[in-house]
Amino acid sequence: MLALSFLQRPIAKVLWQRLQQAKAVLLVAALAHANVALALSTSSSLVQRTHAFDAIYNFRPVGAAQRIFRSAALEAATAEDLRKLTTELNVKSIIDLRGEDERRMLWQTDFGSLFDRQSSSVASEADRQIYHISLLETERYYRGIYATWPAYRQAYVAAIGAFSRRAETAIFVDCINAGGLPELYTMLLCTAQEDICRVLKIMADEGNHPVVFHCAKGKDRTGLIAMLLQSVLGDSAEQIVNGYAASDALLRLNPEETMREGGPPKRGQIDWSNFEGSPPEVMVGVLKHLDKRYGGVTGYLDAIGFDEAWRCQLRAACAP
Repeated sequence: MLALSFLQRPIAKVLWQRLQQAKAVLLVAALAHANVALALSTSSSLVQRTHAFDAIYNFRPVGAAQRIFRSAALEAATAEDLRKLTTELNVKSIIDLRGEDERRMLWQTDFGSLFDRQSSSVASEADRQIYHISLLETERYYRGIYATWPAYRQAYVAAIGAFSRRAETAIFVDCINAGGLPELYTMLLCTAQEDICRVLKIMADEGNHPVVFHCAKGKDRTGLIAMLLQSVLGDSAEQIVNGYAASDALLRLNPEETMREGGPPKRGQIDWSNFEGSPPEVMVGVLKHLDKRYGGVTGYLDAIGFDEAWRCQLRAACAP
């Protein structure tokens, strides 16, 4: 019995440790679920406090003063939506974070001209400004990925590219698919620093307010800018994560979001299923990345040229 008891002690210890680990996993899952629920509730109340739109989704204020708003794409906006943007919210500046290929056909032929023509008793057409600042440029993004590879892989991919551009592109696309949202965000923070700084400086100019900034769905590029903006304005990490996670439910209000093309992507094509949703743990990972590499959001902002003087100006511009 003595020998058996001696053998059982380490086994019991291991079982106890595994039980505690399992409890920790369940606790993390419960907290994540609670954060999502809180985010959805918070974002719904934010939308209710501003304006309901017919065909603009994921629209909400960033900051208590409600002078800066985030949104999904605006091209589908109805005439009534435009009236609310220009008259009720008196939007003076729109920052479109998409690339030229994404916006060319829709924005320039429809929304842009309607926005320019929309009458407003508060601000004239000359007062309004649309900024096109692309955060995701393909070649720049590929160079960012390439820089993370060891020399032997760089040489291999360069050799492949000398014979087949398609095969070279497929290698990059496979890497993008494997990285999913986490790598997308960290790579954008690395490769689009000059443009990110420009966006924030536009927001820091009170003369540009009220401002709407958006990408396609208002969750990825827009989510990164919102994260930096919220941090400058004093929001906690929990509030930032909740704001990011809320996009998931707000985008489901758009009927088009429920429509998905069937079948897996072919080699060399982006697998969009790897980039769906806005899981809270992804934004948690982004904040940890900034902590590890830059010492936090403040260190990152200093590195890209949006220093404390600019941050003070942004806070003043957004003050209630």
